[in-house]
Amino acid sequence: RCIASALAYHATSLERFSIGENHKIGDPGVIAIAEAFATYPNSIPSHLSIEEINIGPEGMKSLGIALARRSYPIESLHLKFNHIGDYELMSLLECFRSNPALIPKTLDLTANCLGHWGLVVISDLLRNRCCSLERLNMANTDPVPYDTVSYAVNSVKCNSTLRELNIDTCGLADEKCLDLLSSVVCDTTSIQSTYLSNHTLVKFGNCSSREISLLLAVNSNPNKSFIARHKVIYHHFAKNFRLDLFQDMQPAVLVEVLTYVYRGFACCDKNEKEQKHAAKTPGNLHRVDGLLNNSLGVTFLILKNCPVIMYGRKK
Repeated sequence: RCIASALAYHATSLERFSIGENHKIGDPGVIAIAEAFATYPNSIPSHLSIEEINIGPEGMKSLGIALARRSYPIESLHLKFNHIGDYELMSLLECFRSNPALIPKTLDLTANCLGHWGLVVISDLLRNRCCSLERLNMANTDPVPYDTVSYAVNSVKCNSTLRELNIDTCGLADEKCLDLLSSVVCDTTSIQSTYLSNHTLVKFGNCSSREISLLLAVNSNPNKSFIARHKVIYHHFAKNFRLDLFQDMQPAVLVEVLTYVYRGFACCDKNEKEQKHAAKTPGNLHRVDGLLNNSLGVTFLILKNCPVIMYGRKK
């Protein structure tokens, strides 16, 4: 109660607030602190750390209510070693369901008791394009089935803010981790799937394989348009050009993809000219990274001169 009273008066001057195992405040103490924060929600410290005090459902709910009253999210919320289970996590996240943009940018749930439903709830929030979460750590939690991990990882496919995701994948082989990540970061089943893949995630779990590191390294470029263009060119044009991949593409996406691809070729052509490797005749078109052939270049000259090519007909 004394801590809560002090916070009510001095929260505006605090940048960080940390309380841990030496403070046996329990759930009632967390509720009192959360209510003090709720008095001046925009004055809640940017970095909150509440660890090893076993927060219950009511404490998590009170904390969520206080944070959800802010006009912008705090930077980090650390809740390590609190024996937080699915019900407790659901109590916290339920407060952000109507406005996921207020979820803390960093949420650390290391070494808790999260199970299937806890991961499902947080995954559903990640699927919301307004979610503000940038770093999510759920390492050393209770073991969960592969399907649950897969559901959680796939939830970030269309997420444009999450940069770091750490789910306890100790039971998964690197090959399974790579398959999971590939389907999210660079889905090559079609051009549109690749274009709509995640271009933000740069760190994943505790998998340390070189393939995963290379896959995530592509996303480190701040220019997301460049990343999308690079993935589309490399996986669908530099290796094997197939017109059938355009068949089910939505018109708006098709126009953007072709624009990105054409710009990619233009950049490569410009670099080749600077290196004095430009073609001497119109039929001898430039190559992209040594992998494109003459017929591909002709195809894109055709695409350039047509308004839109879709479903095999000019429109």
